[in-house]
Amino acid sequence: MIANLQLLRALAAMLVVLFHAREIAPDVAEYPLFRGGMCGVDIFFVLSGFVMVYTTERPDQARRFLLRRMLRVAPPYYLIVLVAALLWMLSPGLFRSTVIDPESLTKTLAFVPYVKSDARIYPILFVGWTLNYEMFFYAVFAVAMLVSHRYRAMVAGIAIAVLTLGELAVSGLEYGPVAYVLTRSIMLDFVLGMAVGRGHGAIVRLAGRTGGWPFGLLFAAGAGLLALAATADWPAAAIVPDTSGFFRFGLFAAMMVAGVVGLDAAGHRIRNRLALQVGDASYALYLLHPFVVILGVKVADRLDLSLPTRLGVIVAAMAIATGLAILFHRRVERPMVAALNRWFVPRPQAAA
Repeated sequence: MIANLQLLRALAAMLVVLFHAREIAPDVAEYPLFRGGMCGVDIFFVLSGFVMVYTTERPDQARRFLLRRMLRVAPPYYLIVLVAALLWMLSPGLFRSTVIDPESLTKTLAFVPYVKSDARIYPILFVGWTLNYEMFFYAVFAVAMLVSHRYRAMVAGIAIAVLTLGELAVSGLEYGPVAYVLTRSIMLDFVLGMAVGRGHGAIVRLAGRTGGWPFGLLFAAGAGLLALAATADWPAAAIVPDTSGFFRFGLFAAMMVAGVVGLDAAGHRIRNRLALQVGDASYALYLLHPFVVILGVKVADRLDLSLPTRLGVIVAAMAIATGLAILFHRRVERPMVAALNRWFVPRPQAAA
């Protein structure tokens, strides 16, 4: 495992939590600090592209990894979606625009995009919209595994790039929510991640020769430009209106991923235990934080809190969500995924 990637996972998850927690204090919802958290999704997608290539470099492990990846993503999501469905049955007022019926539940669990009652394309657990992209990426990569491991990233990248050309034609829902989602340019974040993954060997060699300083600069430049793009108007927004995050954040997120990989290869690894724990629990944090945010909104509105107090509620909500995610990861997610891997993933055959 590349330890530094946990730092980026933690950062991406906290950015997303910050972005959604701004609902607790609507007066500052559009402030750059809060609005900029949207870039966390692009970091996650670039990381996914990198990890998919990096962990399937050995051809004999590719299919095992894909199965393990599915077991890593789907079961915790299913569990939390079912919890959300139960809460909706007990108290529908907790959810502003969610209506749960057999069709919406089936499509959510099958990762099929659909239009919710508020005319937006979200599953029951709204943050699951990113998992629809993830699963489609896994499907494309699975098909690409039919070719040599040397070319599968290129095949998958070309397929995704061709599909995203459809964004020029599919600007609305006239072709349905599936076509709309799968042609969004944000899919190109996965391609950037795969490109970094294919360059991993070169990154390691350069890091060994230089001690890693170029990658420190690369990470700093990527982080700075990402912060600028997330908190200020960006030229790409004028060139490609209503674009998904790729044109604003993708390249800079890829620079950050390449930077931390090179730093790790040079021996400069994150050692902060809390950051590593949050990175380990980042998926749980991503899935669970909406419940804490909803509770924070309800409390702040019911008590009619002042703006400074609402900002304090945001800080408290982020801390509670993080602690809950770490606990869920340790006590539920990790044991469950480990058991599923023991049951369903065949062990690699020993060499003759």
